[in-house]
Amino acid sequence: MTPGYYKKLADSPDIFTINESHYVKQLEATAVLAERLQSQVNYGLFKGSIERQQLASTLKFSLTVVCDFGKNLCMYSCQQDPYRRQMELKRVINGEDLDPCEQSKQYSLKDVVKSTDQHRQHLNHTLISKRTLTNAPCVPSSIHLCSILFLGLALVFSLMAVICSCINLKFHPVERIFNIFGLYIWNAIAAGCCFWSLALWGAMFGSHLRYNIAITDTLRQQLNFSSEGYASLGGAYYSLVVVMVLHIINLALLFARRYFVDVQPHSVTNNLNYDDAEPRLEFY
Repeated sequence: MTPGYYKKLADSPDIFTINESHYVKQLEATAVLAERLQSQVNYGLFKGSIERQQLASTLKFSLTVVCDFGKNLCMYSCQQDPYRRQMELKRVINGEDLDPCEQSKQYSLKDVVKSTDQHRQHLNHTLISKRTLTNAPCVPSSIHLCSILFLGLALVFSLMAVICSCINLKFHPVERIFNIFGLYIWNAIAAGCCFWSLALWGAMFGSHLRYNIAITDTLRQQLNFSSEGYASLGGAYYSLVVVMVLHIINLALLFARRYFVDVQPHSVTNNLNYDDAEPRLEFY
């Protein structure tokens, strides 16, 4: 569930793609075009995959998230190179039709580079003539980015809580950020970041993803697949719930420890033995 990195494309200052070598299942869904033509879709914060059952064969496509933070839109594109992904998002913004996932495999990188100038001229003309956004239910890039940031913070402070717990098992540091007091801070911040990451993704699921999972197939103008009512939160989402609950349990144990330490009677014993035969200084 590690956050990916944002790569700025040279040809488009407002388009960013998020790349990651692995993905986790934050969402699982089915996209249906007909009774015998449907796809099993799952994706995480950065990448995903499609398995389409078409007659007796199974077609597999990869998904990569592409965002335009200027327009506050994100989608999961099945195109195979960054340029075609950014082109696809711009077509969604302008209300144009998209190339199906099957067609994306027919284009090589050489063909894409050859047609770059033509596409750029077409886009410039389109952007001038069309200033209104499409009503396609894309993912809000602000919510998507904030959920990633809170998840990253949760991982950092969870790691700090583990390190400080190991330190306190063997040593008794006097620094407040490393001793028992620091465990309150790290666990509380980690639990709070987990909560906000869950809340933001859950809000995005409830308002957008449950009706349209924002992939190439469901955002097409023609022969588009429907995912309404077929989406559900994936296992990675609920695993983060478990992490948040564990941090809350850690806080509860810390407060319980504090309570039992406070209720114990504190008796100060004086183990100093004085020898009356030896002279000593006395102050009055």
